[in-house]
Amino acid sequence: MLYYCGASIFKDSFRYSNSSIKDNLIAIRIFKTLVYSLFKKNTSYINYKNASSHAIFDVNIEGSELRFNYVDKFDGVKNDLFISKNELISFYNIWMTIILLFFLITTFIPIFISSIFTKNKYHYSLLVREILECFCLQEILLKHKIKAVNYFCIYERDSNICSYILMKNGFFINKISSEVPMYFFNKVIIANQLSFCFAYQKEEFDKYKETMFVEKTELWAPEQILLAPKRFFNEGHKLNPMYDIGFFSSGNWLRFKLGDIDLGHNDKENEEYVFQELIKYVKAKKLKLRIFTHPLEKREENKVLTENYYYQSLQNVEVSMADFNKPSIEGFDEIKIGVSLYSTLMFERIYLGFKTILTPFDYDQFPIKQSSLNQICAHNIQQLYSKLDLNLKLTTAEFFENNNLQNYSTLLH
Repeated sequence: MLYYCGASIFKDSFRYSNSSIKDNLIAIRIFKTLVYSLFKKNTSYINYKNASSHAIFDVNIEGSELRFNYVDKFDGVKNDLFISKNELISFYNIWMTIILLFFLITTFIPIFISSIFTKNKYHYSLLVREILECFCLQEILLKHKIKAVNYFCIYERDSNICSYILMKNGFFINKISSEVPMYFFNKVIIANQLSFCFAYQKEEFDKYKETMFVEKTELWAPEQILLAPKRFFNEGHKLNPMYDIGFFSSGNWLRFKLGDIDLGHNDKENEEYVFQELIKYVKAKKLKLRIFTHPLEKREENKVLTENYYYQSLQNVEVSMADFNKPSIEGFDEIKIGVSLYSTLMFERIYLGFKTILTPFDYDQFPIKQSSLNQICAHNIQQLYSKLDLNLKLTTAEFFENNNLQNYSTLLH
């Protein structure tokens, strides 16, 4: 198990940009931020005072209410604390600050020298940050007499070693998988319990069982499910789509522009290719295409870039863009079928019982070939055209039945 903990630590991280990998001064920048944080009193956790001895651990304090309600809904326990990973390194008391500052001072020179000679310049500096975060997390848990942790953000590279340490110290760790297939970031998981957010992950768990160090599993629901429009849950809800196809962007063009970590599967090029081919398809078939932008594209600071990016495509009468000010989930019932690379939103769509096609081009090992999910995946443009031709004609019930997807959805229309 320790071997796999160590192997996980060498993964890339989304916490720093692509350019940081080659930044010879990144160690100085990271250590400087850490030292400053030790003298600032950040909001590292929220205390709900429910006396349940349970806590939620996630990246940011934003969205804490949603996480709190989500865990309450599926675990049936009102948690005491919500702890933010990004704010963990903070001023708690003078003695803790002295200890952490001493650790930073003694490790800086060897870490800085190591970073110059390593391919990934931020690796060892980030490791120092992760060690401090794990230490602070455990101190908060002990102070508030927490016994169980509902652990989100399990894609972070230190997730397994941190869980291992906490488990060794008597804490019960329940990891919540998110809807993202485990193939991408979580082929190794260490926890007492793993709570799936999408039924396909149960199949992945069996596939990667040799590196799944988990005592028990449960099936919950997509993380954002409590934000879904209430009409989707009404038994009499009827679909009245105004558009034939919805393209759900993952914003890969913008991620590239902003220097985010690249997973190495040509996602930017493939997403642009699929989008342009969909425009050709709807023009030839005299259909209507609706664009649903990613939350990153909707941010105020990125709106102009996004509008400019899609401007040329919107000159086609067959193509329109969904309202920037509404979450994309609001438009699920406006379209007959949704198309995306493999956006987490698509797994919510399937769960809610809406027709969906994924296009994971250049992913040979995703999805599992024998899975039902593979039946709604197109691995090239010809397959996408064929699946659209076939599935656009089907009712929702026929779509789920023909593709054997009933196990993935509990809310079929």
